[in-house]
Amino acid sequence: MKKLLLGFMLTGAAYFNAQNNLVLFAENGEKFHLFLNGVKQNLDPETNVKVVDLIHPTYKLKVVFEDKAKGIVDQTIYLMDGGENVKNKEFVSSVKLTGKGVYKIRPVSVADISDTKPSADQTVVHYSTTEPTPSDNHEINSNVNTNVNTSGVNTHVQVTETTTQTNGMNTNVGVNVGGVGININVNDNMGGMNSNSTVTSQTITTSSSSSGTDNYTHQNINSQNNGGTKTQAETSTGACTKPMSSSAFNEAKTSISSKSFDETKLKVAKQVIENNCLSSSQVKEIMLLFSFEETRLDLAKHAYSHTFDRNNYYKLNDAFTFETSVDDLDEYIKSHK
Repeated sequence: MKKLLLGFMLTGAAYFNAQNNLVLFAENGEKFHLFLNGVKQNLDPETNVKVVDLIHPTYKLKVVFEDKAKGIVDQTIYLMDGGENVKNKEFVSSVKLTGKGVYKIRPVSVADISDTKPSADQTVVHYSTTEPTPSDNHEINSNVNTNVNTSGVNTHVQVTETTTQTNGMNTNVGVNVGGVGININVNDNMGGMNSNSTVTSQTITTSSSSSGTDNYTHQNINSQNNGGTKTQAETSTGACTKPMSSSAFNEAKTSISSKSFDETKLKVAKQVIENNCLSSSQVKEIMLLFSFEETRLDLAKHAYSHTFDRNNYYKLNDAFTFETSVDDLDEYIKSHK
């Protein structure tokens, strides 16, 4: 029994060493099976699947729809951020029907696992190199309790995940994400013996925001070049003649980074872009201030008409994690030449 308990403790501890998660959902609610490296991950067709404990930066992904008429999607998925290998990140992508009538996998976001919340309709599975069978019940039912004190700085997040297996044994594993503790309850009815063992702990994480709102101040930023002020008319008419000076650009980056919420940061970033002429390298630096792939792609498209050296726009590709984002930006550029 001690060996059995130790095994479950090690299994629970694996949550803290888990590398990355992948979430794939169908935008229009189509049910599908998700295959990674040729192995089916979800037993039943679902509309939203999360695969946890992914340790490699790339996987061969295949989506097989329940409705065979919809076809099959084959793509390589990259669990990387800005071209770099990362840990403890959750990558979210969607299965989307394009205007050409074909399905594509589109990246949506990348975030720290500790900052994510499971969806009510989401099926969560551990990555496996063997296909699930009806006798295996490795899907995880997730319940989340979150208490947030918006007037202070303490946020308590606790995630409890429950795995049920057959052969007369029930096991409950509770994990405090971002902390160092495990809650494990083992009920073993084999041979008429009942045993309960528990290891518990809690975790407290903090938020740097002391209030639930961010005070947003509208700003107009003009670049200073050799003592002169570049007017807004230079960019508003599409005449991008000279990129921002280093000092003006650094002030703009500081202004963007100072905002607490991504929505506000995005507003300021677009103001900078709309009222100035930028180099492709400066556009890339602004993109890297954001974690979400979708936001980076949005900024790259928004800045294209305000970029001095568009011939160097290929340099922005390094700021993307997914090939689909590179393809999307390439299509946008071709349509705006």
